[in-house]
Amino acid sequence: VLAGMLLYVSSCSDKYAIAPLAKDSNPPSLSTPFVSVASTKKYVPFGGNGGSNPSYELYLNDTNQVVLATCKGFVKSVEANAEGDSKLILEPRRNSIYTIIYNHVKNVTMVIGDSIAAGSALGKVGVGGRISFQLNKTENNATLALCPGSFRSEEHTSELQSHHDLV
Repeated sequence: VLAGMLLYVSSCSDKYAIAPLAKDSNPPSLSTPFVSVASTKKYVPFGGNGGSNPSYELYLNDTNQVVLATCKGFVKSVEANAEGDSKLILEPRRNSIYTIIYNHVKNVTMVIGDSIAAGSALGKVGVGGRISFQLNKTENNATLALCPGSFRSEEHTSELQSHHDLV
C-alpha cells in the first residue's frame, strides 16, 4: 500500500517559455457613422472644451436613435455608468493597440468577447440623447486619445459632408 507520493516538478526554463502575443498595430478604418448626425442638437468636437474633450460628443434630438458599430471588432468591456447607461469598449482586432469607446449607450446586449460587424446595432443613445465616441491608442503603458476623423473611410466622411459643422 502506498502511503504517500512525492511529486517532483523541475524548474521552468526559457526554452519552454511562451512568448507574449505581439500587439496588432494596424489602425482601424471607421466605415460606418456611429449615429445619424441629422438629429444633432449639440456637438462637442474632439479637442473641444478648451482642448480637454478626448472624444466626439453629441446630444441628439432623437433619444431612441440606434448606435452603430463604426467598424468590425470584438467587445473588450461593458461598464455601467452612474447616469444609468453604459460604456462599451471594442477592439477592432484581437490584441489591438487601438480601442474604440462608445460612451453613454443604453440597452447594450453584448458581452465581453462578442464579435461585432461594422454597422451592427450596439444599443441606443444614452440618457438625454447623449453619445460619446472615442478612439484610443495604447503603447508602452501610455494611452493617447486620437481624433477619430483621421480614421474615417471615404464613405463615412461623405455622409458627414452635408453637415459641414460636424466634419
